[in-house]
Amino acid sequence: MRLILEFRAAEGERMTLPLHYNKAVQGMIYHQIREYLPDLHDRGYVVGGRVFRLFVFSRIEGTGIEVGNGTISFKSPVRIKIGSPKEAFLEYLANSLLRSPQVNIGGSPLVVESVAVAKNPDFSSGRIRVRAISPITVYSTLLTAGGRKKTYYYHPGEKEFPEQIRNNILKKGALLGVDGGEAFFSIEPYRVKNTDLKTVYYDDFVIKGWLGQYILSGTPELLDIAYDTGLGAKNPQGFGMVEVV
Repeated sequence: MRLILEFRAAEGERMTLPLHYNKAVQGMIYHQIREYLPDLHDRGYVVGGRVFRLFVFSRIEGTGIEVGNGTISFKSPVRIKIGSPKEAFLEYLANSLLRSPQVNIGGSPLVVESVAVAKNPDFSSGRIRVRAISPITVYSTLLTAGGRKKTYYYHPGEKEFPEQIRNNILKKGALLGVDGGEAFFSIEPYRVKNTDLKTVYYDDFVIKGWLGQYILSGTPELLDIAYDTGLGAKNPQGFGMVEVV
């Protein structure tokens, strides 16, 4: 399930945010649910030694976009989509935003215009085409010849890209009670261009991810989880959210 949040600028017709605003949006989300789920940020949910926070959010959707001097400006209103398999998380977030409808994202005061709930599509066919609405990132940490750590980000055409996404979804499925013996999931690029590569700065880290369209196949329960939690790594930092084409 997901929420569709619509915001408008508290003053004027435009809102200006940092160009790389993922951390600011994530911070707003954690701030809104801190009263209800104080341990989500620090502890999350653990399976196989991995920590999952089980939510994902989209890039900001808006019009009249202007970019310059390290900022991005939108004409009001803008939308952010937030997905999670944990309905309580979405309920707490929605209630918090409706109770205190003024928020701050990256130093920009915004007012909550609306909060809508969107149910997931029907995944019973076991095969869907999706487009990424926030970049999908898949990576490994490697050692250079000099012993230094280096992060390598995979292209959708490399075999590690679908393998890591599949393993990630299977672990989330195990955490959420999906029978591992019946579980099946795969992803293949459908329409991915060089311009779909996006570079995002998060604190002092450079994160690379891919937009584009993909074919997902699998058991309906895992397709549902992929839709709710995102594909690849760093979902709660705003990576890997998809919607059905």
